[in-house]
Amino acid sequence: MYCMKKIIYFIILLSILIACSNKESNTKNEVVEWSEFMTPSVPTYAQMKVVYDEYLKNKPLTLPFSSDKGPALYRERAQRYFLQGKSGVPDLLDSTLEQIYSYVASGMAYPINDLFNNDPEKDLIEPALIEALTIDGNIYAFPNSANVRLLIYRRDLLEKYNLKVPATWDELVNVAKTLKEKEGINGFMFTTQSKEVRAFQEFMSFYFTLADNIYEVKDGKAAYIADKANFEKVLQLYKDLFTVAIDPNSRGQDFKAVDYGITGGQVAMVTDGPWIWSHLTEEPARAAVMTNLGVAPIPVPVAGQPSATYMEVKGYVMNPYTPEEKRDAVYEALQLLVSKEITSVYVEHEAATPIRKDVKSDNEFGQAFANNLYTGKVLEYINWDIPQNYIIDAIQSVIYERATPKEAADTLDKQLREYEKDASAK
Repeated sequence: MYCMKKIIYFIILLSILIACSNKESNTKNEVVEWSEFMTPSVPTYAQMKVVYDEYLKNKPLTLPFSSDKGPALYRERAQRYFLQGKSGVPDLLDSTLEQIYSYVASGMAYPINDLFNNDPEKDLIEPALIEALTIDGNIYAFPNSANVRLLIYRRDLLEKYNLKVPATWDELVNVAKTLKEKEGINGFMFTTQSKEVRAFQEFMSFYFTLADNIYEVKDGKAAYIADKANFEKVLQLYKDLFTVAIDPNSRGQDFKAVDYGITGGQVAMVTDGPWIWSHLTEEPARAAVMTNLGVAPIPVPVAGQPSATYMEVKGYVMNPYTPEEKRDAVYEALQLLVSKEITSVYVEHEAATPIRKDVKSDNEFGQAFANNLYTGKVLEYINWDIPQNYIIDAIQSVIYERATPKEAADTLDKQLREYEKDASAK
């Protein structure tokens, strides 16, 4: 009798679990789960919601978007995706190129070739961006933005002290030092927080003025091609700026210290992207500062050298674990996210570089970035998760004075050289 009760109890429990599982599965199939950098307080996204609502009123999506957009920070979003992605959530993921490489290497990115090739608007998307997101003949993400990192500076402060826009690293240090001494603010600012993708990207912006990629990929294998002397030069620049132009209390700061520092008047110069233009309408106090911002190429080590910089390409990754019967509806939702209407919002409010040929920027700030897009260099196709942490560790070793630039460069060179056999993203 006791055994019979246990069997009946087990059958009931199993039925409940199956019912709950089916309910969860049905819920997932009734919406498009997506993860996006969405901050409701930012005017860009408020305007995007207006576009969504108008679109859905006139032409409802087969499946609506979920209300949960996931974590705002890229690193947290990636961590969650690796933990739960095989459950089919989210269906879409807004990602940086480095993260996309990791997803491809882990089998967590769905090749969208067939979907893209049947897209009636495919020829309106900038080909170079599709090329950047194509790996071994497969398109693994749909581009939603592209930008290069340039020098953003306070025009009014340079004019006030009769200073020229720095064109070389020495000039950058001297101008930043002068502005810190005279204005009592950080003359320059870096992102230096651990595991912060922006810290890695800023480092690469200066590294690319010295050399091409750290690794070269041929026939699916990565070869380490960097010269450690170049690491030492970039790390010396960090040391110089933190010594004379940046408050020591600003060490270990995240990307917000850079973005909100320059737009809030606490920082005189940064290397940044066009998105900070969206701060213009966040707070009235920022408008006066931002109307005095200028944009120039990244300073180079030697006068007269052509400028180069890091180019970021971001895109929407489709989850390979999304049910097959749901995939067309997910791509339909993706088409809205990269539509002319949404792209126009990005370009208008964030001075973004258009990903579409039928969208143009009338924003002088944004045009400066678009005009310099050709100077950007795209990272090689390897798994950058570990190398970027090595680079940030080297930066921190120097700015916290745990190592000299040469010592940190030697360690970094050894780490990246040893990583060569694991670097290939295949």
